Amino acid sequence: MDNRQDFTETWLCEMPEGLGVFDTYDQLLYVIQDYIKNGVTPEQVKPNLWKIDGQQIALYWYQNDNVIVLATELAKKPQALVVSVTGKSSEYRGKPPYASSLYADILDDNPLSLRLYSDKQLSDEVLKLWKTMLRMGYHVSVYDNQNPAQSFKTLQSSDDIDNFFKHGDRNYQRYQYILSKNGLPLAETRGYFHLRRYRELSGVSVN
Repeated sequence: MDNRQDFTETWLCEMPEGLGVFDTYDQLLYVIQDYIKNGVTPEQVKPNLWKIDGQQIALYWYQNDNVIVLATELAKKPQALVVSVTGKSSEYRGKPPYASSLYADILDDNPLSLRLYSDKQLSDEVLKLWKTMLRMGYHVSVYDNQNPAQSFKTLQSSDDIDNFFKHGDRNYQRYQYILSKNGLPLAETRGYFHLRRYRELSGVSVN
């Protein structure tokens, strides 16, 4: 598979919409427990962070006293990990651990960026998440999946995030978001979109 197909599979493929902060917790709990019941041994990444690293799917979660409190399932794509669903126990609503910490730990544990969908209508909670990731030293990039290379931009500050969402377009399901660690993960992610843009401008097939 060449990198044109890699780009399409990673950045333009259809995935479930939304971050699913609470109502998907039971689904993720069942999936993790099913892996374990079928003989898969989770790997401990940090004292309270665990993962199952499969061929096509990765699962990461926090647990306290052997109780899973926050988890996410990611699809493994050629150029990034794509967040399929994230769920949190209702008992921890409004309390740590937060999704920003989980995503940061995933970024630190692997060399790839994370791709996330927005909700159909971007919520205040998601805006807080992007700003928190920036404060933690990570990078947030955004693109329109109907025009990915030309629309791609990396948001450098909280003001950039606020300004981006002042344009009044509430059709947020078109927009995809990328969380990247500084250094090679960010540089490579930007490089994928720069190469796509070069091909568009030069008339080379992007498919």
